[in-house]
Amino acid sequence: MINKILIIFITLLISANAQENKKQNSQELPDTSKTNSYEFKIKEPSKVIEEFGLGKIEKINLNDNGTPSWIWGDLNKGITETDPIEKCYQFFELHKELFGMINPREELVVYRTQGGDRVSTVKFYQAHGGVRVRFGQYFVHFNKDEKITGINGSFDPEARSIDAIPSISVEQAREIAINSMEKPTTNLYTPERVKPELYIARFGGNDDVFNGKFRLVWKWPFVGVPPDNSSWYYYIDAKTGEFVKRESAVRSTPLK
Repeated sequence: MINKILIIFITLLISANAQENKKQNSQELPDTSKTNSYEFKIKEPSKVIEEFGLGKIEKINLNDNGTPSWIWGDLNKGITETDPIEKCYQFFELHKELFGMINPREELVVYRTQGGDRVSTVKFYQAHGGVRVRFGQYFVHFNKDEKITGINGSFDPEARSIDAIPSISVEQAREIAINSMEKPTTNLYTPERVKPELYIARFGGNDDVFNGKFRLVWKWPFVGVPPDNSSWYYYIDAKTGEFVKRESAVRSTPLK
């Protein structure tokens, strides 16, 4: 009788240990440096600090796809560069696995610095194959001692799955956009100062940054002729020529 009880107890103990190990393993950070997938999920910000040795972190939040949305604190561990932009690239290179990047110097493009001679913020947009990824961006913040104290934004590794070479020209995309308009074409025009752009962007889903299907698109801006003061962005699939979406430029917040 005692032997049977002992066997049952040992069996239950082994089962409990197996479940605990499974739980712990499910929380481990996978290696994202050798994949183009964005299937990794990071649920515990505290584990990010432990795994990547970021230094003295005061705040860290994560996007739905596991990439950091906010990191705040002393982020200068391992930084040896003196130029602000080079400091940023060195930081992302040191922690590229955390951000789901493969080559930060190709996947992050500087589009603005703030602060004059003493840089306070460096702004990057995400790119793949030289094409901007919509909503992909990181802002790197510096204190008065020119040390990195914060990073905020998002990065979408799945953008690497897109072929960034268009099959239709920018002018073909314009004609498709015009033909999709409900109003006569004379009511809308494209100002010379505003240029069409090639984008990698998600469409569909719930209009969330990380939902929907990625497409390579031409983004054509059009402005209404007074008294029509409307302004629109027309998105045309750069592979198929399909009209994807019309979006109000008033509500949209594209990078400038």
